[in-house]
Amino acid sequence: MAIFTASLFEFIGEVFIYVLAFVALLVLIALLQLVVSMRVHKFVFPRFQSVLLDLLHPIIRALFDIFRLDPDQLDALDIRLKNIINEEAFAKTPVQDRIIVLPQCLRSIECPAQLSSKDGIQCAECGRCPIDAFKRDAEELGYKLYIVPGGTFVRRIIQDRRPKAVLGAGCFPDLIEGMRASEKAGIIPQGVLLDTLGCVETRVSWDRLYDKLYLGIARRQGP
Repeated sequence: MAIFTASLFEFIGEVFIYVLAFVALLVLIALLQLVVSMRVHKFVFPRFQSVLLDLLHPIIRALFDIFRLDPDQLDALDIRLKNIINEEAFAKTPVQDRIIVLPQCLRSIECPAQLSSKDGIQCAECGRCPIDAFKRDAEELGYKLYIVPGGTFVRRIIQDRRPKAVLGAGCFPDLIEGMRASEKAGIIPQGVLLDTLGCVETRVSWDRLYDKLYLGIARRQGP
């Protein structure tokens, strides 16, 4: 019995070492891909790279902290990867099957909109912030736009609406977590990072949001 127990522990130890070595190899591959991508300004095997980042994110983020690198840059790269990977599929998705999710922090501090327990903030179209015009343009195309105060509303909206694609804006942690959750649920994501952080009157590149809005759609020509 003692011999069997010793052999079992030895086997478990060997398996652990092999698993550790395999994880270390994956981390090395992921880091090399990141370095090459940043140097050539082009992602190498983007889909595989995105899978590695999702799988090894806590480890790679810890390494960024150890070497005093900005961990937000890691999330920014991951968001760019997911946008590149999913852009074509998003563009091919009918507009009526897409939704837009914006954070409430983009609103004006004087926003009079009311909160619905089902659909989030109900835009009053008061013109105090750019959401008003963006919402009108999006809805003319066939989108449904939601302004949400948190991740709970996003999950509820996705569960109720069951979209095939989602366009979202947010800060680093919220946006990357939302895009990962969307992919796991079989929903095609596109995301735009906020330009400023905070809880009130944050800013985003509306030009970039409009570029995402019109993916796969011909833009109207001006007069």
